[in-house]
Amino acid sequence: MATQREKKIILAGKYVLGLLSEKEAAAAEKRMASDPEFRSLVAEWHERLAELDDATQPIEAPPDLWERIRRQLKKPPDDDPAS
Repeated sequence: MATQREKKIILAGKYVLGLLSEKEAAAAEKRMASDPEFRSLVAEWHERLAELDDATQPIEAPPDLWERIRRQLKKPPDDDPAS
């Protein structure tokens, strides 16, 4: 089982990577304002990942991407015997 510090490290990493929901990210930002250790962990993650961030350029996803993903998730796999 993860310790409280390990949970903070994981949360900070997820925040920096943009893996949190809007609500979770807002809570993390609020926590940074009141928790110096968490704020420091977020800064460490930013520093660790800065080189990767500088090495890539953002790309715009096609406008219909999410709709295509939703359709694929609802479609049974090709090897599904029920289809």
